Amino acid sequence: MFTGTGRHRAPLTGQAVYPRPLQNPLPIWSCRRNPESFVRAGTLGLPLMVAIIGGEPKRFRPLIDLYREAGRRAGHSAEKLIVGLHAIGFLGDPHRKLRTISIQGMLTHLRKSAKNAGGPRTRPQLTLCADPRGA
Repeated sequence: MFTGTGRHRAPLTGQAVYPRPLQNPLPIWSCRRNPESFVRAGTLGLPLMVAIIGGEPKRFRPLIDLYREAGRRAGHSAEKLIVGLHAIGFLGDPHRKLRTISIQGMLTHLRKSAKNAGGPRTRPQLTLCADPRGA
């Protein structure tokens, strides 16, 4: 059963979750993008899913460090402070035609589904970060 409150919906009280999870308690991951929310996830001891919409993954390291430090200060063990990574990308031959196709696909995705998430929005921006270190 799930109970919770929030700003954008009526409270949930004893709501069942289907299909039933194998784990008890139900694992809830926190997906974050700004420093305050990384600290909040760490303080609550929630597993963290880092959503990288564009750019170099290494720029998120300081935010992950904030998460782990906040969790440590709140008394959570390092084993409980799990970090996952969610990113979209294209792996393949760096041939110019394939790169052009992948960049166009990424631009279409970013323009439709990630309007408020930050990251590259134009072909030149995406081309600059389209290498082995980034989007």
